[in-house]
Amino acid sequence: APESPYGIIYRTQTSELTNLMLDRISVGDSYNVIIDDFKYAEEHLGDYTSSHYLSKQMAQVMHAKLLMVRGWDGDYAEALNLVNSVMTTAPAVFAMESDVTELYDKAWDSKELLFSRYMGDLTNLSYSEFIYSYGLYFNPTFTDIVQEWLEADERYPYIVGDARSPETWQDQRKDNILIKLYHRGRYEGMDDKYTPYQFRYAELYLMKAELLARTNPSDLTAPLAELNKMRETYTNPVLAPITGITTHQQLMDAIYKEYVVTLLMENETPWFASLRFEHDGKPWIRTLKPDVDFSENQYCWPIPDVEIIAHLNKIEQNPGLE
Repeated sequence: APESPYGIIYRTQTSELTNLMLDRISVGDSYNVIIDDFKYAEEHLGDYTSSHYLSKQMAQVMHAKLLMVRGWDGDYAEALNLVNSVMTTAPAVFAMESDVTELYDKAWDSKELLFSRYMGDLTNLSYSEFIYSYGLYFNPTFTDIVQEWLEADERYPYIVGDARSPETWQDQRKDNILIKLYHRGRYEGMDDKYTPYQFRYAELYLMKAELLARTNPSDLTAPLAELNKMRETYTNPVLAPITGITTHQQLMDAIYKEYVVTLLMENETPWFASLRFEHDGKPWIRTLKPDVDFSENQYCWPIPDVEIIAHLNKIEQNPGLE
């Protein structure tokens, strides 16, 4: 709720010993200052040129995604306006890649990426390539439902494949590795284009489909058309259109499924969608992880104890995480 006191520690000055001890602001005020930053960026950043640089359009989609996560009155309509603005005013150089293989081979050089980061050989720079190599090789499958969705999709043979272990001493190979992100792995492909896909054009279609469905639940046609517009842009592979949608719940399930299959492991979107979309009257995360017992308080990380201890003004831990 906006009046909740468990917001962020908001600073308007560089941290010094004299101003370290600040209280948390409310949740409502926290959203306001973050949205103000997005609006400032929308006004002052230039248009998209490549994924190497932040742009007005990236600020707009971040703004829209925050509103979708929040979901207060009017948020979905405002987010839809932002998505429509990006789709109608972004430079033509920002566009879908019709070839799935090229999308992931080009990585940060793909025209579909609105923003990304270089990751290549990050031995002394970052742990992200390390996580892709070890996490995806030694954990190659997902929950039963997600795995079934992936394997039934035409893109599956293009995003998974055979790869060697990332360990120098372990000369073995596995099939069905998520090579769209793993590539050849740390051992054979240290300098491959490892990158997170912070945002790519396909997600605009998914966001628009969801926002149309939420702002006008009686209309099944317009949201479904956005899903199929995204799918029909692919020529390698060709994707079958989504059909047989006769209820709002079927539509929402189809949109959620497309979020997962399209963006799996690329960015944060499938996680937040699993909390926002419901199935059988509960968030999708409960269906995907029925054996995991956790509360809504555990959807986000707790404030580290060292941070609380360091604040002599005794900032409070988030409820349920004490």
